[in-house]
Amino acid sequence: MSVFETEFHKFAARFGYTRQAELFNPFYLQGLQLGPNSIIDVGVRQGTKPLYHAYPELDFLLIDPQAGGEDVLRLKPEKYKFINKAIGRAPGRMEISDDDAKSTLLKRTSLTGGADAKTYTVDVTTLDAVIDEYKPKPKIGIKLDIEGFEMDAIEGLDKHLPDVAFIIAEVSVRERFEGGYTFSQMITRMQEKGFWFYNIMNYLQRRPLFYDVLFLPAGHPLFK
Repeated sequence: MSVFETEFHKFAARFGYTRQAELFNPFYLQGLQLGPNSIIDVGVRQGTKPLYHAYPELDFLLIDPQAGGEDVLRLKPEKYKFINKAIGRAPGRMEISDDDAKSTLLKRTSLTGGADAKTYTVDVTTLDAVIDEYKPKPKIGIKLDIEGFEMDAIEGLDKHLPDVAFIIAEVSVRERFEGGYTFSQMITRMQEKGFWFYNIMNYLQRRPLFYDVLFLPAGHPLFK
């Protein structure tokens, strides 16, 4: 948060206004009663604490293509399998720029670009193929945090769409990647796939780069 934003929140608090809570937390997720029976966490890095604490009894598939990916995990669910691959629209191989939590299969724009990252080739699979092979129990909760490749991952999910309870995806707002999707395009594509925007899970920002967005199946009772 910038100095201006910090001072603004202090000023607002004097008049009874408080910063809204970040919703990507176990209490909010549990309160929604989404009822997943398994979780696929794509783009794991060190782990996704809110999911692991919200659903401690579930089986997890943790997916990350970075070299030595499982060794990087600092937070782990009780029951999981680790898949050292990338998720995309079709199986194959791609080059990844390995920059720790900013690792991506795309080329960054000057907005978020930095020092040169090491690159190497990784295997790519699809969500449908992962579900076919590992058979996570429906209904499945899915989290996607793959640095601009979220829309490609969604394109590889067709056969098992009816088995999905929810999708939480990091969705770009500004132009972080060359040739990347827009926020509007992602919302539209998700609707075409049968999932509606439900909520933004992070603190609201004055100029966001991205938001973690919760999508639910069209017609879910929470929309009524």
